[in-house]
Amino acid sequence: MRQIVACITIAILAGGAAPRAQDRSVLIEDLTWTEVRDAIAGGKTTAIYYAGSIEQNGPGLALGKHLFLAHYIAQRIAERLGNALVYPTMPFAPTGDPVKKTGHLRFPGSVNVSEETFAAVARDVALSAISAGFTNVLLMGDHGGGQKTLETLARAMDQEWAPKSVHVYYIGDVYYKEKEQMRAYAAEHKLAVDQHAGYDDTSEVLFIDKDGKWVRKDKLMKDTGASGVTGDQTVATVEIGKMSVENKITDAIAQIRSLTALAGAQSSDGPYRKIKEIAIPGEGGWDYLNIDSAAHRLYVSHATRVVVVDTVTDAIVGEIADTPGVHGAVPAGPGRVFTSNGRGNNASIVDAKTLQTLSKVDTEGNPDFIMFEALRNEVYTFNGAGKSATVIDVATGKIVATIPLGGKPEAGVSDGAGRVFVNVEDKDNVAVIDVAKHEVIANWPIAPGGQAAGLALDRKNHRLFIGAHKPDPPLMLMMDSTNGQIVAQVPIGAGVDATWFDPGTGYVFSSCGDGTTTIAHEDSPGKLTVVQKLETERGARTMALDPATHRIYLAAAKYEPVPADAPPNTRPKMIPGSMHLLVYGIDGK
Repeated sequence: MRQIVACITIAILAGGAAPRAQDRSVLIEDLTWTEVRDAIAGGKTTAIYYAGSIEQNGPGLALGKHLFLAHYIAQRIAERLGNALVYPTMPFAPTGDPVKKTGHLRFPGSVNVSEETFAAVARDVALSAISAGFTNVLLMGDHGGGQKTLETLARAMDQEWAPKSVHVYYIGDVYYKEKEQMRAYAAEHKLAVDQHAGYDDTSEVLFIDKDGKWVRKDKLMKDTGASGVTGDQTVATVEIGKMSVENKITDAIAQIRSLTALAGAQSSDGPYRKIKEIAIPGEGGWDYLNIDSAAHRLYVSHATRVVVVDTVTDAIVGEIADTPGVHGAVPAGPGRVFTSNGRGNNASIVDAKTLQTLSKVDTEGNPDFIMFEALRNEVYTFNGAGKSATVIDVATGKIVATIPLGGKPEAGVSDGAGRVFVNVEDKDNVAVIDVAKHEVIANWPIAPGGQAAGLALDRKNHRLFIGAHKPDPPLMLMMDSTNGQIVAQVPIGAGVDATWFDPGTGYVFSSCGDGTTTIAHEDSPGKLTVVQKLETERGARTMALDPATHRIYLAAAKYEPVPADAPPNTRPKMIPGSMHLLVYGIDGK
């Protein structure tokens, strides 16, 4: 075994692409030992071990497909993370039996290593990285063979090294999640699902093969296995490859950040750090914030107007005027924004480009929370005084229904599949609305919680997250959105008013007026774990999440000291013109 491992290690070190400029390279093999030492001391404490494979891919695609992709993607991941170096790409993986000539070993050129050898090499490289001083070691693979081996190895090594503040993680999303995304793409575009070396793999290589060395375009084919191809290489394009490779990179980074942030939260103060503040001019208070992630727009309710912030430049780019007592503004389909005007008892329909009001729609009393329901292209305003929901058709701007809720509604959320959920604060329940019938079909109690405010949803795992004012201490509750059962809970701060869920990281946020935002992680559909109690500012009770950047934005202001002789529970007076947004990101990014 030792001789086999040694030979493989020598082959790894001998391979690889030509070195990049040393001052920019993330590849271990390009650096000297002193440069590695200094890089670790300077914050590059994550090591990436990425396994490829040498295996047949039909007459039109080179044997090194997985090796080329692993080498390319590992570098892009490290460069974007900014705190990582890449160990030499492992060129070999379990691919078949060379004696019985099974699997890919039926075709000349394919190389196999046993699961034991594959695990031994990965373990030895990981130990080498730990010995060098890396505190996070990431194991991942581009080939299906060996995925379970890497997962099992990472789990065992992490248990061994975690007490020493060193972690070994298996990054499976780079393989499995990307496969799910491409299956969805194939279904949408009516393509045959790839089994091996089909359009997906071929497209990826086309994208990275800048010199045209690895693809024989005249020999690409559609086959069911006899040639080694199980799929359709003929429909491969550079554009599909670019999308697929980008999926792998972003999927991996999201999982890495989630895992390392969780570990950091257990050993320090958590994943989120303050980035900056954005001044919001003018007097008056605020309520809800909402983000149009695709358009890079943040809508901030502010007294009688909505301030619009560009989330790329953090500059104010306009405002929506004449929204008396505005509670919220929400993008609703192409080119439209709707606002809920509490003192006007109406909703404004606004041109998203010009920010000019096109019309207003009367609602029942005090429209508060507002949301877009995409399945039927409708906007819901939840009316505090009216104890109802007003439903507006986006296309016509007309009211199509008014739904009695039996109590004072707070936040709502759509599951995208025919239901809207809304907290009914004074009834301590969640009302379930059928969007086709426009009627309440269930009321689910939230005990042991009470007086719910914030609400968010994990659509994939069918979990609602409820920010509740009661009991003491208040709670974030996790509810099964299929049956209303409470399955988990964690404590939060006082004065909760917003709850958000980030599907990219699994984090759940409840922002509270006491100057804290509790960040929990959905470890599983039955488990919530608090990873950070983020110190914000007094009064920062509402927030918005940008799922693309994972940044959170909270509204706050400065306050005058409460006079010593003031009556108990006197609220401090806000300093005019002091409203601002607090911006936080994972690791301050």
